[in-house]
Amino acid sequence: MLIEPQRQFGFTLIELMIGIVVLAVLVSLSMPMFREWMASTQIRNASDALLNGVQLARTEALRRNKNVEFRLGNNSDWEVWQAAPAIQIQVRGSQEGQTDVAVVAPTPGGAAKVTFSPMGGVVTNLDATSTLQQLDTQIVEGTKCTSVFDGTAELCTDNPGGKSGACFGDSGGPEIVRDGDHWQLVGVTSRPGNNAPECATAPSIYTSVVAYAPWIAEKTKA
Repeated sequence: MLIEPQRQFGFTLIELMIGIVVLAVLVSLSMPMFREWMASTQIRNASDALLNGVQLARTEALRRNKNVEFRLGNNSDWEVWQAAPAIQIQVRGSQEGQTDVAVVAPTPGGAAKVTFSPMGGVVTNLDATSTLQQLDTQIVEGTKCTSVFDGTAELCTDNPGGKSGACFGDSGGPEIVRDGDHWQLVGVTSRPGNNAPECATAPSIYTSVVAYAPWIAEKTKA
C-alpha cells in the first residue's frame, strides 16, 4: 500500500531570511526619498501658511480701508494687525495643523513686516522697518544647487552673503535681468536649492522661462 506524502506549507528558514534581507534593502532605498518628501512637505506647509497670512493682510486692508500689517514671527508664526489704531486681526502659530515645522529666515534680517494700504499696495511700515522689495543676484553653476536640479530647464541662482534669497511664499515670483532700458523675465521662483527647511542657506532654483519660451508662445498665440 502506497502512502502519498503530505504537502508541506509555509516558508523555510532560508526563504524567510531572504525575504527579510530584501525588505531591509527596499526600506534603506526608500528612506532618502521619504526624508526628502517630508522636508518638501514642511516647506510647502510653511509657505502656504505665510502666503495665507499675506493675502489675509491685504484683504483686510481693502475691507477696512485702513493700513494693515503682516508680521512674521518665529518659524512660520505670523500675526495680522490693523496699523492705526493697533487692532489684532488674526494670529497663527507655526505648530498649527502639524508636528514638524520649517524654520523661516527672513531676508534681510530685519524685514519681518509688510504693510498694505487701503488700495492693496505695499507702503512704508509705520515703525520705518525695512520691507524687502528687490534682491540683486546672479546665476551660478548648477552643481551649487544640491537638490534635484534640471540644468536644461532650471536656473541655479546664488544667495548673496550666504543669507539672502528666495523664501517661502515667493514661489512664482519673477527673476528678471536688465536689457538696456527695460527688463526681461528669465526665470520663475521654484524652490530652495538644497531642500533645507531654512531660507537662503544655499542658492535657489528658478524655472527657466527661456527653456519654456516655445511652449509659452504656442499656448498664447492668437
